[in-house]
Amino acid sequence: GAPWLEQLQLLLARRVSNRDESSSDQGRIFEQYADLLSTLATRQPLLIILDDLHWGDLSSISLLNAIARRIVDKPIMMAGAYRPEDVAQGRDGADHPLTDIINEIKRRAGDIIIDLTPTEQAKGRAFIDALLDAEPNQLDGQFRHQLVRHTGGHPLFTIELLRDLQERKHLYQNEQGQWLASSDLAWDTLPARVEGVIEKRMSRLAPDLREILTTACIEGEPFTAEVIAQIKGVNSREVVRYLNGELDRQHRLVQEQGVRRAGSQRLSLYSFRHKLFQKYLYDSLGQTERMYLHEDVGNALEALYQNQTGEIATQLARHFQEARLETKAVGYLLQAGEQAARLLAFEEAIPHLKRGLELLDEQNKSPDQIQQQFDLQIALGKALWKTGQVTTALETFERAADVARTLNSPKALALAALGYEEPRWRFNLPPTPVIRLLEEALAALGEEDSALRARVLANLARTLLDTGLRDRLATTVKQAIEIARRINDSVALYEALRISVQVDRRPEIITDRITALDEMVQLAKKLDDRERLVIACGLRLYDHLELGEIEAAETDLNTHVELGPKMRQVFSLHASEVYQAMWAMVKGRFDEAEHFAEKALEIGLQMGAETVHGTYGLQMFTIRREQGRLKEIAPVVKLFVAQNPAGAAWRPGLALIYSDLGLRDECRATFELLAADDFTYLPQDSLWLTCIVYLAEVCAFLDDANRAAILYQLLLPYNGRVVVVGSAVACYGAVSRYLGLLAATMSDWETAEQHFEDALALNLRLDAPPWLAHTQQHYASTLLARGRDEDYPKAMALLNEALVTAQALGMYFLAQKAAI
Repeated sequence: GAPWLEQLQLLLARRVSNRDESSSDQGRIFEQYADLLSTLATRQPLLIILDDLHWGDLSSISLLNAIARRIVDKPIMMAGAYRPEDVAQGRDGADHPLTDIINEIKRRAGDIIIDLTPTEQAKGRAFIDALLDAEPNQLDGQFRHQLVRHTGGHPLFTIELLRDLQERKHLYQNEQGQWLASSDLAWDTLPARVEGVIEKRMSRLAPDLREILTTACIEGEPFTAEVIAQIKGVNSREVVRYLNGELDRQHRLVQEQGVRRAGSQRLSLYSFRHKLFQKYLYDSLGQTERMYLHEDVGNALEALYQNQTGEIATQLARHFQEARLETKAVGYLLQAGEQAARLLAFEEAIPHLKRGLELLDEQNKSPDQIQQQFDLQIALGKALWKTGQVTTALETFERAADVARTLNSPKALALAALGYEEPRWRFNLPPTPVIRLLEEALAALGEEDSALRARVLANLARTLLDTGLRDRLATTVKQAIEIARRINDSVALYEALRISVQVDRRPEIITDRITALDEMVQLAKKLDDRERLVIACGLRLYDHLELGEIEAAETDLNTHVELGPKMRQVFSLHASEVYQAMWAMVKGRFDEAEHFAEKALEIGLQMGAETVHGTYGLQMFTIRREQGRLKEIAPVVKLFVAQNPAGAAWRPGLALIYSDLGLRDECRATFELLAADDFTYLPQDSLWLTCIVYLAEVCAFLDDANRAAILYQLLLPYNGRVVVVGSAVACYGAVSRYLGLLAATMSDWETAEQHFEDALALNLRLDAPPWLAHTQQHYASTLLARGRDEDYPKAMALLNEALVTAQALGMYFLAQKAAI
């Protein structure tokens, strides 16, 4: 062999045979090792790697120190690897021998430590991924994240925990041999070998350190030094010193997580290095001991957070539940639910509120607890409504009303009634139950002015919309606005104004509505309430569009589309998609409009509301008509009308389908049914104007001059306006186009010509190519029907322009008519 290897073996043999050498002999041996390495380094540079230094004995570590001192000027590089947690734990009750050596080397050579700790978590995840993927599996990222969280990637912990999960069938193999996690996977069992390893590490702790960790395991992740200090009655700095010193640097059981402020209070946060450490400590406590410790931790957190307990309401609720202090727990569950709702986390709020109600149901309730029950139900009803669970929300508000009666509280009854009315209105549900509830609340509130009275009056007015009691409706909403202004309550005024513009859609007061809507926008901004701002912009979008104020309408649309999704409310998301579908139709982007309509339907169905089918149906009717595909939906509409005789809004649509398909007899029969008593059969609702313009086209197809005169007078108050369908579900351009059709049907050519000129100008201003093209085609047909030679060039030019647009936008039915 090599001479240097023989010399090294000789030195080792001497060392083994002379274990009783004096320190001077040991020093001589160290020098011989150093000389040997120095000699070897003269031939070529050396790299010496020493692994697992934490296992080294005193003599070996002393040799390392001696060599390190003697090779500083030699071409030798030494790299040593050790586990800081094992060195920090010491040996036989004293410091680990490597500690002094490391400090000495750092003193001579400077900072030469490369800390690999920051990569531990990444390495742990890499180890876990490699271990899991050694066999076929369908274990997703969430499972892997939880495994890292519990084991930190520690090989022993990881392997044993996986084995335990397999034994308990929480991990199982499918027929293809792939590992899967069961639906009832639980991480609540500590494997025996892991427990043994942790127990050994914990047994090294002094009693006071063990007590610190026992308290910490109750608070959870992260835990707070100041909480421990308060419970133990010691100085916070002393606890921090223990945590940072012995428990972190020496025993490697905890680690710092930074500092948080609660008001003027500074809180020092820590976590266990492995979730399993916390679990071991928690499982080692008796049930009664846990109960009292949870109470101690809850009380300490209350004292530290004082007026900011909302930030940690979920934690406090958990601690007081575990402490069997249900009344305090319910209070914090309510606070947690309300805090989540304020942050628009409605899905997170619901389980807190439901749990609070469950706790109350388990006991005989005091008056204070009955009030808690009411507050929980109101908060839960709102959260359910915001997440689209309409039916459950209404049932919850009904239960809240029952509790309000038990409390004999007019305020509570009013809040329950108001909660019920909003989703009822949104989904056009029967108003009778809520009318009774609102009237009951109004009587209970008395005659004194208050914000609640104003809001109840306004909501009552809205419920009266379908009753035909127009005079009472107008008086009620006016009274609500007057009260809100007298008491100078911004929320009540906003709600009263909002309902006033919803219930009175007369064309002659549109400027008053715009004024009210502008005030609503300002009130929402004053209140810093984005939800109310979104609602106001959605309502104002309709009226700006009806007036042809396209830039203002687009501004409101953009505000709604930008802020609506941020509300994290299903209805706002639904409305944003509906508005975008409408806007795409106005611009002639029908494929895009269909995409938005489909998304709106998908979101709407999450709410379990049947009314979304009507919105989707109207939008798809408009799209398919422009695409020349009405034949596809004609049977569906016919069947729907037959099964829903009360669905008057669909009958004009069916008549329009018949006219477009050239089915004159069917068209005439449906039209005659609708024209009975001069069209008074049509309900005066948000779709009335839509029905009238559908019938205007049908009337022109049937060439019914007498009915055209009636329809013309009904439509004339809207001259100069834009047809906006429902709640801005669709837009059909200038009303003047339909007035022109009716005037032409009556052979009033000059009036028709003026209306068409007005329609051309307005549709051009709207930048609405589909409705501009329709106007051009209708105008051209009217000029040709008049039969004057001088009209022919203009008619041909209009038809050509309509044809070009129709072909470009895929409006095939219009293209056929314009090509004739």
